[in-house]
Amino acid sequence: QKVSECGGYGLRQLLSDSAAGTFGVVCEGEGSAVEYLVGCSWAPVNDSTADALHLIAGNNQGDGFIFRIDASQITPVIHLKG
Repeated sequence: QKVSECGGYGLRQLLSDSAAGTFGVVCEGEGSAVEYLVGCSWAPVNDSTADALHLIAGNNQGDGFIFRIDASQITPVIHLKG
């Protein structure tokens, strides 16, 4: 699914669902796994991966997430526990 097709809060929900499915993230109360879209970076995640577009996101519980953004999919890469 293209990021441009996730208007409004749809992108946050898509990323939250993806994080929950991949990392088993369970949020307490009314929060969601992804509440903030922090920024993007065109760089490798580590020395053994190629450059790619990565989205950094987080929530008010201190969790951080890195998602790889490709033309046809969004893939959760890293969950940083707060």
